[in-house]
Amino acid sequence: NRGVPVGKFILKRLGQMILVLIAVSILIFAMVRITPSDPISSMTKGKTISPEARQELVEHYHLDKSNPEQYLIWITGALRGDLGESYQYKQGVTFLISQRIGTTLTLVILSGIIAMVIAIPVGILCAVKRNTWVDKLLSVITLIFVASPVFLTALVFMMLFAQRLHWFPAIYHGGMKDMILPSIALATSMIALTSR
Repeated sequence: NRGVPVGKFILKRLGQMILVLIAVSILIFAMVRITPSDPISSMTKGKTISPEARQELVEHYHLDKSNPEQYLIWITGALRGDLGESYQYKQGVTFLISQRIGTTLTLVILSGIIAMVIAIPVGILCAVKRNTWVDKLLSVITLIFVASPVFLTALVFMMLFAQRLHWFPAIYHGGMKDMILPSIALATSMIALTSR
């Protein structure tokens, strides 16, 4: 009997998650469509093309169909794993994501490890030194990292540790050393939240 409410709870949460995903997908689709820019001009980078070539692009990307039809084409393709074609790279979006997912996962895992390694000792230290200057100092530092957007922290770290001190490379070249600085920057907010 105890398993039934848990099962219902999980099904309810899954249903809510699906509804949220559908709502977000519609919102993003609508936001892209209401932008004043012309998709064909974006694809051709403003270059003049013949009416025939323009019409071919319009038909290829289903821009001749209504917005609801375009959404249904896109969402059914997305459910099959086809996220469409990149205007810029002229390649499938799914392929482009698959080429970069390994680096992304490595970055996420590395930043999680760094966050745990630093946050747990900091949290213990704050608990042991509660209401002392150590606790107050660490509280201020963690508050700054929580309040700072990750991209801003990353820029500050890059300027300080890569460009000024030359401890880390500023550009990713494919090595693990190149991932340390962005991983630390990504870990700062996690460290601040976990340690508290």
